Amino acid sequence: MGRERDREVRVASERRRGAAAGPRTLAEELRTRSDEELAALLRARSDLLSPVPGDLTALATRAGTRASVVRALERLDRFALQTAEALAVAADPCSYETLLGLMAGDDRAEPPAPHVVRELPRAVRTLRAQALVWGGDDRLHLVRTAREVLAPPPPGATGTSPTGLGPTVAEAAAGMSPGRFQEIITTAGLPTTHDSVTAVESLTALFRDRTRMAALLAEAPPESGEILARLVWGPPYGTVPAQPSPPVRWLTARGLLLPTAPGTVVLPREVALHLRGGRAHRTPEPVPPAVAVAAEHRPRIVDATAAGQSLTALGTVEDLLKAWENGGPAVLRAGGLSVRDLKRAAITVDTDEPTAAFWLELAYAAGLLASDGEADERFAPTPAYDEWLRSPAEARWATLVAAWLPATRTAGPVGGVDPKGRALSALGPGLDRTPAPAVRHRVLHLLAALPEGAAPDHSAVLARLRWEHGGAAHAQPSAGGVQAQPGTGGAHGQAGVGGAAMSAGPGAGGRSASGTAGARTRGAAFADRAGAARVSGTGGMTGGVGDVPAPPPDDLRSRLARWMLKEAELLGITGRGALSAHGRALLAPAAPQTAADGFGKLPGTEQEAPHATAERGQVGGRPSTSGAAGPRARGAASDDRASTGRASADRVFGAGGATGAAGDTVPVPPPQPPFSDSGARAAAVFAAAPTEPPSDGEAVVAGARAAAVLAPLLPPPLDHILLQADLTAVAPGPLERPLAQMLGVLAEVESKGGATVYRFTPGSVRRALDAGQTAADLHAFLARHSRTPVPQPLSYLIDDVARKHGHLRVGAAFAYVRCDDEALLAEILADRRSSGLRLRRLAPTVLAAQTTPDLMLERLREMGFAPAAESTEGDVLVARADAHRTPPRAAPAPVQSGPPVPDATLLGAAVKAIRAGDRAATAVTRPTTPAAAGAPASPPGSGGLPRTTSAETLATMQAAALTSSAVWIGYVNADGAASQRVIAPVRVEGGFVTAYDHTADEVRTFPLHRITGVAELADDPT
Repeated sequence: MGRERDREVRVASERRRGAAAGPRTLAEELRTRSDEELAALLRARSDLLSPVPGDLTALATRAGTRASVVRALERLDRFALQTAEALAVAADPCSYETLLGLMAGDDRAEPPAPHVVRELPRAVRTLRAQALVWGGDDRLHLVRTAREVLAPPPPGATGTSPTGLGPTVAEAAAGMSPGRFQEIITTAGLPTTHDSVTAVESLTALFRDRTRMAALLAEAPPESGEILARLVWGPPYGTVPAQPSPPVRWLTARGLLLPTAPGTVVLPREVALHLRGGRAHRTPEPVPPAVAVAAEHRPRIVDATAAGQSLTALGTVEDLLKAWENGGPAVLRAGGLSVRDLKRAAITVDTDEPTAAFWLELAYAAGLLASDGEADERFAPTPAYDEWLRSPAEARWATLVAAWLPATRTAGPVGGVDPKGRALSALGPGLDRTPAPAVRHRVLHLLAALPEGAAPDHSAVLARLRWEHGGAAHAQPSAGGVQAQPGTGGAHGQAGVGGAAMSAGPGAGGRSASGTAGARTRGAAFADRAGAARVSGTGGMTGGVGDVPAPPPDDLRSRLARWMLKEAELLGITGRGALSAHGRALLAPAAPQTAADGFGKLPGTEQEAPHATAERGQVGGRPSTSGAAGPRARGAASDDRASTGRASADRVFGAGGATGAAGDTVPVPPPQPPFSDSGARAAAVFAAAPTEPPSDGEAVVAGARAAAVLAPLLPPPLDHILLQADLTAVAPGPLERPLAQMLGVLAEVESKGGATVYRFTPGSVRRALDAGQTAADLHAFLARHSRTPVPQPLSYLIDDVARKHGHLRVGAAFAYVRCDDEALLAEILADRRSSGLRLRRLAPTVLAAQTTPDLMLERLREMGFAPAAESTEGDVLVARADAHRTPPRAAPAPVQSGPPVPDATLLGAAVKAIRAGDRAATAVTRPTTPAAAGAPASPPGSGGLPRTTSAETLATMQAAALTSSAVWIGYVNADGAASQRVIAPVRVEGGFVTAYDHTADEVRTFPLHRITGVAELADDPT
């Protein structure tokens, strides 16, 4: 208790010192965080725990590595990523006011967009919680690795900036001669300087001064505006001919365009920001795109449709595996199913090949299908398939869904090629896509947030997923009718700027597609005016900002979401595109969620989760009259957004964010501190509690929960059929398992649907006789299960086939045929169709063949005979449906993309270990010699291990044990590894010290001869 109190006092002291002076490094800021905030960081960035860092300095170092930073950036939503990109182009450190200007514009003539102002603190808190940003509100630091990843590349380097900005004046002028740069500042109206550094600072100050910059641009030729407008949103590089036009010369003479290589110029970052009105992004996207409703259905219709499709799914899987019971297709040498066999499987279940691949992969994931492992390896059902068949329909459906939810294997890539150019086949390697479980889970949450019976617009779902993972938005037309580039401005290539005029892209003014008000600075207005005065057809310009909208990016998550929506419909999780009642039951019961991000209020705080108010239809903190957008009771009216399908957040905020769709004024939130301890703690908890996909065990529980909801929706299995005079039978619904199995052997399925139609044929009746049934058994079966009298034609068919069945016997000699009827054997020998069997008579009642018994049976049946196979003892072989099964096989385990998300126990232990290690690494010691008495104490890590004599070590240990104080020691273990520890000695005897080890958080025994030295800890200044 005392040790915990000491730690709390020390942390509080560090918080006070950090608040007064601000942290100098990320490690110092991590020391001011609570255990809950550290646990949230470790949960959000689980790669930091592999292995557990020794102290907070090691944690900060690992959090700044490139691999970890890139992983963290990939998990950010688009607005948080845009905020990080803005910090990457700002000076380091950057104040919050400067960051707000980069995100919302710094033009004082127009107020910033209210939704940007409202959401920016949330984005910065997210970056703080992820340890990507540290420092006080007036000194925000983006970690160095993130700045290197997101900042514009230096001149001459490949790649483009996400913001479309170029290098600064200082970076672009690094290789320019001092004399040439003096000419530039003189032409720009600046006094000459004595050195290049002062000249660069002078020109940078001019470009950052709005008044002087506007006056400079007012003197420019009209054609120069077209060139600047073409480069302002990126890419910032352009090509110039050997003899540039006068407008280009005017710009280069004043440094508005700086040369980076022969024939290449760049728009400096300061000039671009002036023309953009101070904005780093053309289209800030603080609000996620709403999931639009494409259609609405009655919930009962949705549930009934989904329940019917779930029965179809069970029948499809059963039909596929039944076709492979007596020997499935061969396994390719590289693994998987051949294209020809996949086509046959698709024909078996009357579907296309991608859908057939999905059913096969689903059966494989559920452990119902595997390779048999024989020398001639083939696919076959597993023993688990027999148990699955004996289960009720809802339990069989739950098994399939529980395998689908956490599976990383997906059938979508089947038919494509891997990075090495090898074909991807069904049931083969290379089909694991690690984000698949998370995408399925997230899409289900988005569907569950819609009103019951509402089917989403698939493109809106894909847009939402791209926003949540920082993906680029697809281009939208601007207010002026010119196609706007994405907010990242990431067009590739260079814009030609050699002509007198060029096809101008959208200027910096106006309003963007999302309704964000453009900063109408004088420089931006100049760019618009110059762009409107372009002379088309001159200059032969290529590249730059195009007039054709870019298609939506087809990234992996988008493809997975498209496949998932189709698969959910095939499985009966959705019906008519809307999530069914049993589909909702798959999601763990929790607090009401919104389509914003799957969260309601942030745990432990009254703050609303990011964007939850926007998704609920609240404008400016005032709830709309349409009600919540979360899951509702059946029959509840949908909100305005869902009923009309308006998906854009701009519909809520209106053009420029000043008014709503119905004219409601959106009040600008009052000024408030952007950060606070409670806000940072809430952000840390939010980052620590993402909606993770379910584990295998959780998926089983979810499947059972959904099966309980599905069971009442399924029709009860029937024990009867309706026989008709045309040799058909009608099953008016799902049949009981024994009846369905027997009927599947005795008849052929002619059509499926709400009722299944079976047709009796000579071949199907023969199949039943091959399975060991007699004519009397078949007559009794039909009489017992038919609600109508057995038709006479069907009775005659059974008797006729039974009379001929088994008259011929086929065995293995290599193969032979025997029959008591010599005339029948003579007929077979005389038939031309038997020539391929190369038959010869061995005896009056026996024929021998040079072929296998299986082929002999097949050919004789094709000739119209009804042979039966027999064993070596002469008994009839009975062909049963479950003749071939693989050995017991485990279902394939999902492939993890990284370390698993740690649980609360691991997080608590890791935080405790890191705290203890940090205490040992930062403990302050007292001077150990009189000569050093006047020297200040230093952290142990700064001077290596302590060194004392054996007598001094023993005396200090005994004194610490008497006073119950902690000491700092250097210790070398049996392997020779040295470490620093903070211990509290309890007992010193027999050459050993028994002490509480703060580093390991346990009581341990240390041999005195392995202790290199000891030092007393200084008193806590608090």
